[in-house]
Amino acid sequence: MSLFRKLFSTSAEPDLESLRGTLGEVERERRRSRVGIRRWERQRRQLVDRMKRSREEGNPLEVDYLWEQFKQHRSEGVDLRREGRLHNLEALALGRTIRALERLEQKRNRDGARSLLDRLRASGLMERALLDRDEQLRRLEEWDEVLEQFESGDEERKSDPEKALFLAELDSISEVERAGEADEARTREDELLRRFEAEPER
Repeated sequence: MSLFRKLFSTSAEPDLESLRGTLGEVERERRRSRVGIRRWERQRRQLVDRMKRSREEGNPLEVDYLWEQFKQHRSEGVDLRREGRLHNLEALALGRTIRALERLEQKRNRDGARSLLDRLRASGLMERALLDRDEQLRRLEEWDEVLEQFESGDEERKSDPEKALFLAELDSISEVERAGEADEARTREDELLRRFEAEPER
């Protein structure tokens, strides 16, 4: 359940103390999200390094396995980044709300504070945002189901242009590394990962 939904769905009117407490929860989630993304990035680098070694060793079965792992890992990264963006937006909105209420409280404008909270509750903005996100997740699940059915049918799984392009570029990067150009190889690998791990268009 969203912290915003929890905050504004209670019968009691949220006050500055409860808003600050909720902001603390959001900040903890933001930190947890950043740690998760850093861990994901380390695992991504390990997968790519293993894929390069397997290519050099001429182990196509291991490469196929690692490619599937890489695609799954990429999907997990999309979800992690989306969660991170959600926490950032929650923290931004809560912080601005708290600052607005603090200003109204300093002016002893209780009616203004109540009006602001009522408008936030009545606007339905958070509910709509959550529904949009739920809809995105539902579509992603349907997308995955279609892919699962397709892949289970044995239709031309060997023809994977994305994989061919990725591996060709990975081989080129390995050659640059062997030539002693570590910085150039790292730059090219980072660019390759940025292109292949961008959130797919739907």
